[in-house]
Amino acid sequence: PYEGVYCAKSGDIGDNQNSELRLEYEVQSNDSISFYIKVSSESNYDYIKFYIDGTLKGQWAGSQGWTRKSYAVSDGNHIFKWIYDKDTYVSSGNDCAWVDYISLPGGNMETSANAGQDDSICEDENYPLSGSATNYNSIEWTTSGDGAFDNSTVLNATYTPGNNDITTGSVTLTLTAYGDDGNVSDDMILTIYPLPNVTLQAFDDVCVYEPPFELTGGEPAGGNYSGTGVTNNWFYPETAGVGTHIITYTYEENGCANSAEETIYVDACTDIAENDNNRTIEIFPNPNNGNFTLNININNNSIIDLKIVNLMSEVIYQKKQIITTGSFSETINISNYTEGMYYLIIKGDDINYIEKIIIGK
Repeated sequence: PYEGVYCAKSGDIGDNQNSELRLEYEVQSNDSISFYIKVSSESNYDYIKFYIDGTLKGQWAGSQGWTRKSYAVSDGNHIFKWIYDKDTYVSSGNDCAWVDYISLPGGNMETSANAGQDDSICEDENYPLSGSATNYNSIEWTTSGDGAFDNSTVLNATYTPGNNDITTGSVTLTLTAYGDDGNVSDDMILTIYPLPNVTLQAFDDVCVYEPPFELTGGEPAGGNYSGTGVTNNWFYPETAGVGTHIITYTYEENGCANSAEETIYVDACTDIAENDNNRTIEIFPNPNNGNFTLNININNNSIIDLKIVNLMSEVIYQKKQIITTGSFSETINISNYTEGMYYLIIKGDDINYIEKIIIGK
């Protein structure tokens, strides 16, 4: 070593390899960097090279004892590198280089504090601080609000907002650095966004064979639904299966998300058989070309609603408040719609009927 017990020495490398010492450093004001260098290598081929920010400042090879080198450095962030670089073949001397007594630019040694950039969180979150300070004996975080720090004497403290902070919507957090030359403080403003008020209306029971339908009832609009049987905000009863399922509606605002839940019951609807003791329901022909006849025979007077929907649950045919005095017959023409599967849905006081209709042309 040039001084003391230790120094930096290049690694044990082979031909066409290099060994690197790298240092990143923030210079506070224009100054210079100096160091001592020693090399024992093949002259004119195996060099110890010094770079500032990727620019070669000097290189040395051969046999050279400890020598001081110095280079001007401007303020700002810099990368200093010492690289011992071997060529294709031949080794001489100790085949290495040494660096010692690196004197970094002095710069501004005044006490400083930086609380960080203004930022924001949601009301249910804690905030991890990332302050910085120089030339200080101790630091302390303080708040203008009623929140608390997990440890107010470390730069990377975590702040938990208080109730007043949340109600006010923001709080000022101050970092103070205590140094021999005085105390320095810096503020950052933490904005606290409230969670959105999210509601979800209750769902009606559905039959397992009902067609899929788009979920609605979540407020504010524009959120997303999730749960068993839910795909792209549509509910698929047959996929969900018979039973009670939780539907979650989630809405996000200012990066803050909240949700509401409701249940939807999928019924087996075993009472919708085409024929039983009280009624018969016929669709013929089925499959058809879009023209078919619907016959409903009911022993008692009843008021029913009927509709036909496509696979997107869009209503393409509908009649409401039909009074059936024992029987009802209707010739239906939906031949102007494309081939595929549709659903006939009949609902009344004592009837809940769903049937698939196949149109083929």
